[in-house]
Amino acid sequence: MSSKNKIVDKRAVSTTFDSIICAYSEHPDIQNKISSYNALVISSSEFYSKDTCFPQGTIDFYQYLQRNSSADFKVGIAVIDDEYQELTQYSDTIVLATIIVQSIYFPVIINLISNYIYDKCISKNNEVVSEILINKKDHTINYKYCGPAETYEKVMLNLLEYGAVELTNGSEEN
Repeated sequence: MSSKNKIVDKRAVSTTFDSIICAYSEHPDIQNKISSYNALVISSSEFYSKDTCFPQGTIDFYQYLQRNSSADFKVGIAVIDDEYQELTQYSDTIVLATIIVQSIYFPVIINLISNYIYDKCISKNNEVVSEILINKKDHTINYKYCGPAETYEKVMLNLLEYGAVELTNGSEEN
Protein backbone atom coordinates (compact mmCIF):
# COMPACT_ATOMS: atom_id res chain seq x y z
CA MET A 1 0.00 0.00 0.00
CA SER A 2 1.51 3.37 -0.95
CA SER A 3 1.65 6.11 1.66
CA LYS A 4 -0.83 8.01 -0.50
CA ASN A 5 -3.48 5.34 0.20
CA LYS A 6 -2.76 4.86 3.89
CA ILE A 7 -5.56 5.66 6.28
CA VAL A 8 -3.33 5.72 9.38
CA ASP A 9 0.22 6.95 9.41
CA LYS A 10 2.43 6.17 12.41
CA ARG A 11 5.61 8.02 13.33
CA ALA A 12 7.67 9.03 16.33
CA VAL A 13 7.52 12.70 17.32
CA SER A 14 9.38 14.80 19.84
CA THR A 15 6.32 16.50 21.34
CA THR A 16 5.54 15.31 24.89
CA PHE A 17 3.49 16.60 27.80
CA ASP A 18 6.78 17.85 29.29
CA SER A 19 7.77 19.75 26.13
CA ILE A 20 4.36 21.44 26.04
CA ILE A 21 4.65 22.38 29.70
CA CYS A 22 8.13 23.84 29.01
CA ALA A 23 6.71 25.97 26.17
CA TYR A 24 4.71 27.87 28.80
CA SER A 25 7.64 28.59 31.13
CA GLU A 26 6.60 32.25 31.34
CA HIS A 27 3.09 31.23 32.46
CA PRO A 28 3.28 29.07 35.62
CA ASP A 29 -0.52 29.10 36.00
CA ILE A 30 -0.92 27.48 32.56
CA GLN A 31 1.89 25.02 33.31
CA ASN A 32 0.09 23.89 36.46
CA LYS A 33 -3.19 23.40 34.59
CA ILE A 34 -1.55 21.51 31.73
CA SER A 35 0.22 19.13 34.10
CA SER A 36 -3.12 18.06 35.61
CA TYR A 37 -4.69 16.89 32.31
CA ASN A 38 -4.87 13.36 30.86
CA ALA A 39 -5.29 14.72 27.33
CA LEU A 40 -4.47 18.06 25.71
CA VAL A 41 -5.78 19.69 22.58
CA ILE A 42 -2.74 21.23 20.90
CA SER A 43 -2.16 23.27 17.77
CA SER A 44 0.49 21.14 16.10
CA SER A 45 2.09 17.76 16.51
CA GLU A 46 5.58 17.68 15.12
CA PHE A 47 6.99 21.03 16.11
CA TYR A 48 4.68 22.15 18.89
CA SER A 49 4.58 25.90 19.17
CA LYS A 50 2.17 27.88 21.25
CA ASP A 51 2.05 30.43 18.41
CA THR A 52 0.49 28.25 15.71
CA CYS A 53 -3.15 28.15 14.61
CA PHE A 54 -5.78 25.58 15.48
CA PRO A 55 -8.12 24.08 12.87
CA GLN A 56 -11.54 25.66 12.44
CA GLY A 57 -14.01 24.44 15.08
CA THR A 58 -11.42 23.58 17.72
CA ILE A 59 -13.25 25.37 20.54
CA ASP A 60 -16.44 23.45 19.73
CA PHE A 61 -14.42 20.20 19.63
CA TYR A 62 -12.67 21.00 22.93
CA GLN A 63 -15.93 21.92 24.68
CA TYR A 64 -17.52 18.71 23.40
CA LEU A 65 -14.64 16.66 24.84
CA GLN A 66 -14.97 18.44 28.18
CA ARG A 67 -18.76 18.06 28.37
CA ASN A 68 -18.66 14.38 27.51
CA SER A 69 -15.66 13.28 29.59
CA SER A 70 -15.98 11.52 32.90
CA ALA A 71 -14.85 13.30 36.05
CA ASP A 72 -11.63 11.26 36.20
CA PHE A 73 -10.61 12.05 32.60
CA LYS A 74 -9.48 15.65 32.28
CA VAL A 75 -9.12 17.30 28.87
CA GLY A 76 -7.38 20.65 28.50
CA ILE A 77 -6.26 22.95 25.72
CA ALA A 78 -2.72 24.29 25.47
CA VAL A 79 -3.20 27.93 24.55
CA ILE A 80 -3.19 31.38 26.12
CA ASP A 81 -6.73 32.70 25.68
CA ASP A 82 -5.88 35.98 23.95
CA GLU A 83 -3.44 34.21 21.59
CA TYR A 84 -5.96 31.65 20.30
CA GLN A 85 -6.26 31.65 16.50
CA GLU A 86 -8.17 29.40 14.11
CA LEU A 87 -7.36 28.59 10.51
CA THR A 88 -10.58 28.61 8.50
CA GLN A 89 -11.10 26.00 5.82
CA TYR A 90 -13.83 25.53 3.27
CA SER A 91 -14.21 21.82 2.73
CA ASP A 92 -16.31 18.79 3.64
CA THR A 93 -13.27 17.38 5.42
CA ILE A 94 -13.51 17.46 9.20
CA VAL A 95 -10.08 18.51 10.44
CA LEU A 96 -9.71 18.01 14.17
CA ALA A 97 -7.14 19.63 16.40
CA THR A 98 -4.23 17.44 17.42
CA ILE A 99 -4.56 15.69 20.78
CA ILE A 100 -1.80 14.38 23.00
CA VAL A 101 -2.97 11.75 25.46
CA GLN A 102 -1.42 9.46 28.03
CA SER A 103 -1.39 6.01 26.44
CA ILE A 104 -3.68 4.43 29.03
CA TYR A 105 -6.47 6.82 27.94
CA PHE A 106 -6.26 6.06 24.20
CA PRO A 107 -9.58 4.11 24.07
CA VAL A 108 -11.36 6.88 25.99
CA ILE A 109 -10.25 9.61 23.61
CA ILE A 110 -11.05 7.49 20.54
CA ASN A 111 -14.60 6.94 21.79
CA LEU A 112 -15.05 10.66 22.51
CA ILE A 113 -13.69 11.65 19.09
CA SER A 114 -15.83 9.01 17.34
CA ASN A 115 -18.96 10.35 19.03
CA TYR A 116 -18.02 13.90 18.07
CA ILE A 117 -17.48 12.88 14.44
CA TYR A 118 -20.83 11.05 14.40
CA ASP A 119 -22.59 14.14 15.78
CA LYS A 120 -20.87 16.49 13.30
CA CYS A 121 -21.04 14.48 10.09
CA ILE A 122 -23.26 15.98 7.45
CA SER A 123 -23.01 12.99 5.16
CA LYS A 124 -21.36 9.59 5.00
CA ASN A 125 -18.96 11.06 2.46
CA ASN A 126 -17.22 13.28 5.02
CA GLU A 127 -13.50 12.73 5.37
CA VAL A 128 -11.74 13.11 8.73
CA VAL A 129 -8.22 14.22 9.53
CA SER A 130 -7.20 13.47 13.11
CA GLU A 131 -3.84 13.31 14.86
CA ILE A 132 -3.45 11.62 18.21
CA LEU A 133 -0.12 11.63 20.00
CA ILE A 134 0.25 8.74 22.42
CA ASN A 135 2.59 9.91 25.17
CA LYS A 136 4.52 7.28 27.10
CA LYS A 137 7.26 7.78 29.64
CA ASP A 138 10.15 7.67 27.17
CA HIS A 139 8.59 8.46 23.78
CA THR A 140 5.58 9.73 21.85
CA ILE A 141 4.00 8.13 18.80
CA ASN A 142 1.78 10.10 16.42
CA TYR A 143 -1.11 8.33 14.71
CA LYS A 144 -2.58 10.45 11.93
CA TYR A 145 -5.89 9.28 10.47
CA CYS A 146 -7.00 10.56 7.05
CA GLY A 147 -10.03 8.73 5.80
CA PRO A 148 -13.79 8.25 5.82
CA ALA A 149 -15.65 9.47 8.90
CA GLU A 150 -17.65 6.25 9.06
CA THR A 151 -14.56 4.05 9.60
CA TYR A 152 -12.69 6.25 12.10
CA GLU A 153 -13.59 4.41 15.30
CA LYS A 154 -13.09 0.92 13.87
CA VAL A 155 -9.70 1.73 12.33
CA MET A 156 -8.37 3.55 15.39
CA LEU A 157 -9.55 0.91 17.87
CA ASN A 158 -8.00 -1.78 15.65
CA LEU A 159 -4.65 -0.24 16.60
CA LEU A 160 -5.33 -1.59 20.10
CA GLU A 161 -6.53 -4.97 18.93
CA TYR A 162 -3.44 -5.55 16.81
CA GLY A 163 -1.00 -4.31 19.43
CA ALA A 164 0.05 -1.07 17.74
CA VAL A 165 -0.93 0.83 20.89
CA GLU A 166 0.00 -0.43 24.34
CA LEU A 167 -2.03 0.85 27.24
CA THR A 168 0.39 1.94 29.95
CA ASN A 169 0.38 4.65 32.53
CA GLY A 170 2.84 7.34 31.36
CA SER A 171 4.54 7.35 34.76
CA GLU A 172 5.39 3.64 34.68
CA GLU A 173 8.41 2.07 33.08
CA ASN A 174 7.70 0.70 29.59
